[in-house]
Amino acid sequence: MTPVNLPGGARAMELGVIYSSAGHGCGFGTTGEWRSNPAPLPGMRGLVTTGTMLAPAG
Repeated sequence: MTPVNLPGGARAMELGVIYSSAGHGCGFGTTGEWRSNPAPLPGMRGLVTTGTMLAPAG
């Protein structure tokens, strides 16, 4: 995975992968196109988006 210099970066990436795989929050759709949806938790949208973008798809 891409290294992150921000505190909690690894956790944000993990959350991004989990939400993306579960089909929640921000992630890639079945067609591989980027889709942006509100994060399941308030105030976590930025972290989830960043985590999903940095983490490998699938």
